[in-house]
Order: sequence, then C-alpha cells, then structure tokens
Amino acid sequence: MLWALGLVACGEEQPILSGLRAAPTAQSPGAPYVRPDHVVVDLSYLGGRSWDEARDVVDDQLGAITARVELDPRDGVEYRLERGAVRVKDGQIYLITVNLPRPTRRAAALHSLNLPPQIDSWFSLSDELRARWEAGFERIRLGRSEPESEMITWVEVMKWNPRSQRGR
Repeated sequence: MLWALGLVACGEEQPILSGLRAAPTAQSPGAPYVRPDHVVVDLSYLGGRSWDEARDVVDDQLGAITARVELDPRDGVEYRLERGAVRVKDGQIYLITVNLPRPTRRAAALHSLNLPPQIDSWFSLSDELRARWEAGFERIRLGRSEPESEMITWVEVMKWNPRSQRGR
C-alpha cells in the first residue's frame, strides 16, 4: 500500500492527455510580436490594436496600402490593402477584412486567422455566415464562395462598432 502511495506522490502533477493542445498564451507586454506558425493573418492580435503600433504587422500580413478612403467622420478611415482592408477610428483598428487566397473550409479559414475554428452560434444567410460576440469581437462575418457553400472566400471582424461605442 505504501509503495502505491509513493508512486502516486512521485508521479507528474497533472495528468497527460494525448491529442489535446495547450491553450494559446498571450504574449507578455513589451515583448516583440511573433505570429503563430499556423496563422496567415492574426485577427486576434490586430483587432482593437493601435494603428501606429500595428502598421508593420498589417504590412506583413495584409500587404501594402493601395488606397486610403475617408469615411463618414463617425466611421474614421479605411485603408485598402493588397489582401484586405482595415478601418481605423481614433487611432484604433476596429474592423478588418481579409480576402482569402482561395476558397477555404470554414474551420480551416478561422484557424488560419487565429480565431476559434468551432463557433456554434452562426446566423446563416445564403451568401454569408455571421456570429456576434465571439472570440472578443462584436461581429464576425464569413463570405461564402457560392450560396449555401461551406467554402469561405473572405472574413470580416469588427472589434467594436464606432457608432455605438459599446464594448469599447
């Protein structure tokens, strides 16, 4: 009996479960940004971030600015990029649109954008899917390649709505 207790006491503190991945950890403040290996565009990092602070990351992940569009003063400015667009209000990124390089299944598209691949509460329209208040975003929209298709061609996330100022 004492021998069995000794084995338990000397064992590892936490059980090992195969097939489970560790939860992503937030980068420590002040540390340089490092994009996760599986991520094409890191929406979780960019959403809500200061435009000035994120410029290098935006250029790297979404490409160079192709146009700057002044929107309604309540909506700020939109920067159109080679692979998407970013809207900025009061110096903060609140909306990001990513054009995927090819039609991609929903879970794979979300995973490559550093969003949770499994979101249960989608509102389904014929040409897009929408989710509200998921993964730290007020709204997530996925554009379908064809009506009712599971293949996604673009993703848009809104961190907060500049017109409501809610959630900010």
